[in-house]
Order: sequence, then C-alpha cells, then structure tokens
Amino acid sequence: MALGILTHESYGNSVLDNIDMLPHAKTSPLSIEIFVTKEVPTPNGPCELETKLKEYSSGDAVHGYVVITNNLEKSVDFGLFTVSLECTVKAVYATTKGHLLRPQTILQKKLLKMYDLNASFNEGPIPSSAGIEYDYLSRDTYDGCIIGLPNNRILRPKEKYKKFVMFKFPEMLLDNACPHGVLRHTMPPPSFGLDSTAFYKRASTIEINKALGYGFLNSRGSPIKVRDYSFDDVSVSYAIEAKFIDKLHTKDQRVPISTNDINDPQNELQYIVSQSALFFLRYIPDVNCQVETYSKAYNLFGYDTFDSIGINGVLYSRLAKRHTWRFIERMNATIEQEIQSALDKREYNDDQLKRKHLFAGPVNADFSSRIRPASTNGSPGYFSEEEIRQMEANNVVFANESVDVYGKKKKRLLLSTTKIGQMMLCVAVPDKLLPYGSPRLIQKYNDGKRTSVSFNPKEDSLLLQPVSSNMLGLYNRTESLVIQDLDIELHFNGFADDIKPPVISLVDFELVAWSYRTDYPIPLPFEHDFFYTKPHVAGAVIQHDDVESTKENLLCLKDTVNHYISFLRDTKTYISQNTYSYLKGLSKMGIKKDTIKEYFQNIHASPQFANDDWTGKKVDFDTVRWSKSLKLPLKVLNKNNITLPPSFQSCLVGRLYSIQVIVRLKGGEDPQNKIKLLVPVLVG
Repeated sequence: MALGILTHESYGNSVLDNIDMLPHAKTSPLSIEIFVTKEVPTPNGPCELETKLKEYSSGDAVHGYVVITNNLEKSVDFGLFTVSLECTVKAVYATTKGHLLRPQTILQKKLLKMYDLNASFNEGPIPSSAGIEYDYLSRDTYDGCIIGLPNNRILRPKEKYKKFVMFKFPEMLLDNACPHGVLRHTMPPPSFGLDSTAFYKRASTIEINKALGYGFLNSRGSPIKVRDYSFDDVSVSYAIEAKFIDKLHTKDQRVPISTNDINDPQNELQYIVSQSALFFLRYIPDVNCQVETYSKAYNLFGYDTFDSIGINGVLYSRLAKRHTWRFIERMNATIEQEIQSALDKREYNDDQLKRKHLFAGPVNADFSSRIRPASTNGSPGYFSEEEIRQMEANNVVFANESVDVYGKKKKRLLLSTTKIGQMMLCVAVPDKLLPYGSPRLIQKYNDGKRTSVSFNPKEDSLLLQPVSSNMLGLYNRTESLVIQDLDIELHFNGFADDIKPPVISLVDFELVAWSYRTDYPIPLPFEHDFFYTKPHVAGAVIQHDDVESTKENLLCLKDTVNHYISFLRDTKTYISQNTYSYLKGLSKMGIKKDTIKEYFQNIHASPQFANDDWTGKKVDFDTVRWSKSLKLPLKVLNKNNITLPPSFQSCLVGRLYSIQVIVRLKGGEDPQNKIKLLVPVLVG
C-alpha cells in the first residue's frame, strides 16, 4: 500500500513534522486502547463510556483516556508517545493492470492536527486541560493502571499505564490548512464518507443497516458508515490518534530523540511508528457559526455578507454575478500573465509563440451584476425587463426556457391531449437554513430531548441516554433559522384567449446534492453558478438540463486547463506553485449529482391548488398571461434515514445543495404535464 502526501504540504525535518510519512511496524510488544467517556474521567472510579452514535460540533469537548499495555514478560523501552486529534481528507485508489489488481495508492491531507501535551509523553509536568488531579505514577485503585508514563521510558512487564485525554473541536482551522488562503477552506468540514483503510481495511466491509441508516464494526473506535451520498473512495474523517515513535533498528529507545538529530537533514537515523491506535469521532460543524465568522471577515472589506443581505441574498448574488466563472476568468488571466512573464525572460519571439499555439482563448463570459433579458436564452420573450428587475430585487430564480403545457380537449366523441400553452416556474431563494439531518436513532441520541414520546431506551437495542453538547443547537434550530416554506410563482401563457390555466395536482420537493473532489488543492470555492448556469449567460437563470450543462462546463474547463498544462510541459515553462496546483486540481476534478427523493413531504392537496385565484393580464395583442403565487410548507420527512452533511467546501472535496420543486398539472399525461426548477439552499 503506497501512501501519497500532497505535494504542496510544507514538511520540516522533525519526526513530528513527518509523522504521517513514517512506516509502521508489523508487530509490537505494546498495545494501545483509546476510550472516550461521556464526562470528564476521574481516577480511582468508574467512567461511563460514550457510544458510537455520539456526534460533536464546534466547541464541543472530547474526554477520555488511553491505556498502554506491555504484553511481554520483560521490560520494554520506547522513544516518543503522542496523542492527537486529527482531521484527514483521504482518497484511496485501487487500479488494475490487465487482470491484476495493483496495490492501493492513498492520497491524504491533514486539515487538523491538535496534540494533547498532557496525554503525550513529556519529561516535565504538564497539567491536564480538563483539570483532572492525580498523583504522578500512582496506581488507579479502580482498574489497576499506573497513571502516567515513566520518565525513564521503560514500561514494566505485563503492566498497564493510563493517560487522560481532552480535546476541544475548533470553530476554525489554522490558516495554513489552505495553501491559497481561501477563508471557506479554513472552516472545519463535517465527517464525510468512510475511510475504508481504517482498522486494517476492515472498515471497507461495513454495511449500512437499511432500517437504521448506519453501520459500523464491532470494534471500539470504529468509524460509522452512513448514507450521505459521498464518494466511495474519498473521506473526511476525525479521529483521536495515539502513536509510539521509535528509532528503527535501535535496541535501546531510552536515549531521547535529539532535537539536533531530527532537524539535521543529513541525519542517517530512521524512525518508525512502532504501535498506533485510532478512535473515530463524528464531527458536524455549526454552519450558523461559520456564517457569522464569514460575515465578520468580509464586512471589514465592504463586501455584501450574510449579515447585510441574508442567506438568500448571498446565494442569489453568487448565482447572478457568476461568482465561480468570474474567478476562473481571473485565474486564466493570471496564468497567461505568468506564462508571458516567463517567456519574456527567455526571449521567445512572436513567430515562435504562434507556431506553438500557446494560449487558450479566455472564457467568453458576461459577468454583469444585473440580469440582462437580452442574454437570457429562452426567457426574454416571456418576461419583460421590469418583471426581471422585480424578481432580482426579491432574489427569485427562473429557468432559461418555458415548458409546454398539455390539456385534454374533446374532439367529436373522444378526448385527446393537445398543447394548450407555455408555463414558467419561479422560486424565491430561501433566506434560512435547511437543518442538518441524520438517521432517527443518531438524532434521538444527540438532540437532547429526554421527554420524547417516541424515545424509550428499554425498547431500543442500545441503552441510549442523550448527552449535552453543542449538537443540541443543530438538532433544535429555532423557526427563525430554519426554512419553513417556499415562495413560488407560476406564469402561464395560453395559446388562445379562452384557454384557462391547468389545475395543480401535486407538488414534489426533492433534494439535490452536488459533490466535487480533486487530487490537488484548488483555490476555487465552487458555487451554484457552475452547475446551473452558462459562462456567457448573465443573471440568475437556471439551465433547464443541469446535468448536461455541468458536463459541458466541466469539459470546457478541463480542455482549457489541459491546454495550459500541455504548453507548460512542451515549453518547459515554470509558473507559481499555487497557479500550477489550480491547473492540476481542475484537470483532476470529479463531480457527481445525487437526487434524494422522499426527504421532504410532498403536497398532494392544498387550498392553494384551487384554480380560481389566477390573475390574468394581456402581455400582447393575442396573449393573456395568468399568474399565481403560492407559499408552500417545506416539511422534512427523511423516510430513508438519509444523513445530510452541512454544506461545506475544502481544497479537495466539497458539497452544495439545492431543492428541486416539481409542480405536476392535471389535464395531460403525467410525464408531460409537469414543470420543475432548482433553487440553491444552505444546509447546516
């Protein structure tokens, strides 16, 4: 199994700097066990262990202890012992050559590495962060462990040692988590996907229980696999990691690892992880806190933020102003400037440049901040400029083309289906959050509702007792923070004056999840405009076929960056590392769309479906436009126990969401008589 570390990472010469690149020993006389407890553990007494269903959020504390056992009949010495809380983005590749399966290649990036100095080995006294008081190297009267590790680094035969652990999940990562300085990439992502390499690859055998919506190994610290529509080979995981690091082929590990040795590039000593243990944790960030952090940061620069224009204003603005496409255009300009600068130094002449076909043409995009009817394919003939301006003011999105509507007409003695007009659906971008969702049993354990009627510990297979944490805020969002309803508008143009609008039979809501991944860090925060718009079409106009549109956008983007990469290789031209990382990242970009059905409750009947409240007005000599506004309740059903990770973006993987509104109409065949539209939302 080959392990790959991202090439942009800046590693020093110390053992700790390179700990993720060290080889692992196949056997060890020592064993490590990690225990996570519900409360702060106390010496000389019982500690109630936490269950696998526990979730943590921003600011939550993790308490527990580590037990180290010398399994030999003789003393064993060690070099260095560390305990850390780490967040890892990992991609696992298994390639085939002919009929043979090659060893797995693993690409990983550490977003978080937080050490507990009290739990790790140290020669000086460092107090516990949790305020636990005990006598150093005293014996715990409850479990018989010696509390602490001896300064001489010698573990006695058949003896157990205990170290207390405490971590607190941060609200933000360090600035160096993103090499490009993108603020959203320094916000901790949620647990996402499954690390299939964990527990000696046994994690790859985990199956999801269809009734529960999750699955795990029957081992302490096992990761949980949930139905979150992640990539099969990419994961974001949080875990407590405990490691012994020793000098390779050295009998006596008691000689301290010298600072001079580990910082000397010419040092011939080699190090190895002689023993390690993992305990996986589920982390769900509070998007509401991240929104506040984002607003505080960008308010200083005079930008419109969530505080000033709301969630709907930010989502709509990024869509209408082509936020992603504008960034791509700026990066293309930067690339060409860097190439030109490099070529100027090498004194290429114009004829040589022309022969080599150096530059790809820039993306032809109109990045106007306002909607221009003349550039919206299909919709200019439907809405006037004044109507579009009004929709812009109310953060309303609409499609790039209208939909044909069918009705039944009596022809002699038979009813036939015929085209009766065209319809447009408009939806206002919600100004609130769609709450984080999880399987019912996980939610019951973490939402803190002890008095829940449906929650009876005696009837459950596990004795569940809700615990207090910041997850309570995520599961108990107030109505002021959560989407309660959607505002939609229907506009119908009949082909004749006597044709009335069709009757609404049903409104469906589906959740759409867009996920992206890449092998190289990119400085690009992907927004909804990449999936729903064209680079040359201005305004918040949703493309009717979003899948085909995204394929074309991605293909066009990859063609452009691959052209740049080919030129750089052919001419042996060098550009900045960040810019080249951007090119490589986009060249390896993968995107997938998942449509999640039965997550919301569909509306089968409503007084608003009545056909007597359409308002009509003449838009030209022979056309009457009928309009109808509806405020439809949005209720979460989650029938299939789906896990809905909050919206997030990092350098390597990200997730965005939309709600697809489908209005079905009476009067024609069901597949024909419907109109749908996607509207961006923020989940958290």
